[in-house]
Amino acid sequence: MVVVGGDTPLLAPSTLRAVACSVPPATIAVGVAELDDPYGYGRVIVGEGERVQRIVEEADASEAERAVRLVNGMLWSFDADWLRAALDVLQPSRGGELYLTTLMEAATAQGRSVQAVRFDDPWDVMGVNTRQQLAIAEAELRDRVRNRLMEAGVTLIDPSTTFVDESVVFGTDVVLHPQCYLRGKSVVEDGCVLGPGAEVIDSHLRERARVWWSVVEGADVGARVTIGPYCRVRAGTVLEDDVALGSFGEVKNSRVGAGTQMHHFSYLGDADVGPNVNIGAGAVTCNFDGVEKHQTVIGAGAFVGSDTMLIAPVEVGEGAMTGAGSVVTRDVPPGGRVAGAPARAIPHHANARKRRGAERE
Repeated sequence: MVVVGGDTPLLAPSTLRAVACSVPPATIAVGVAELDDPYGYGRVIVGEGERVQRIVEEADASEAERAVRLVNGMLWSFDADWLRAALDVLQPSRGGELYLTTLMEAATAQGRSVQAVRFDDPWDVMGVNTRQQLAIAEAELRDRVRNRLMEAGVTLIDPSTTFVDESVVFGTDVVLHPQCYLRGKSVVEDGCVLGPGAEVIDSHLRERARVWWSVVEGADVGARVTIGPYCRVRAGTVLEDDVALGSFGEVKNSRVGAGTQMHHFSYLGDADVGPNVNIGAGAVTCNFDGVEKHQTVIGAGAFVGSDTMLIAPVEVGEGAMTGAGSVVTRDVPPGGRVAGAPARAIPHHANARKRRGAERE
């Protein structure tokens, strides 16, 4: 039976295996490490052949025992049959606590083997009992992650300002600029360039995507997509290949078709946008009526003019156009042209007369 302390987050699998495989023949094996500053840790008193005689908690230790630098790593393995019988002998300490460590003395008194297994890395034994210790452990773990990434071929321009969760998966030739934050179950495929100032949370970025000064959360981002600066891509969004999102754009719970461009100050919420659509500056899908969310559908090749308000539920057909400042409250048919507030159809011949007049001028 293996028992692991809950406050040792940097414990390595190799250390766990080393202690677990010591039983049998030992009745008890305990992981130990030697620290320069053992304050706060239980001291391990060993005899010949690394046999553990007892473990003394800091509060109960004598001055001589506190001088010992070998500490309890909060990792034990037990002969399970012996442990079940021995638990009944546990007695409270002076502070009223039941110490699992007193089982060491019980086993020694019975002439059984209690073996110390030294940790290869003192970080394995680090316990977290304060916010300061938590920050130290966090910094060490992030250093390990960053080093592993660079060894695997990920370029970190400034490792000290790059924060990556251990759960994030990377492809090859990824570049991370300063102030990148990658969290959760994110996947970053080959050739992506992130940052400066990119935060990616629980998202999948496909090959050669580019994100800078932007937040992407819960999204599926296609190949060669560009996001930023100052964009927010929210949960439920799918950006197909070659989409471009520019300054101060926001997309939520929407599918955006391949090659669609949305460069300035626009919002797509609960939308289904076809490929090769142009979303003009300031265009907004008005998806919430105060009670429910509604969908906007924009067909392939449509042109949504600047400051267009699309009052959902509404559909803009394939190849349709909306004039600048339009307030679209009704569906626009494929190839249709609308303008105004509320938007009304513009006959095609009227557009032709305007173009001819402009040419004469």
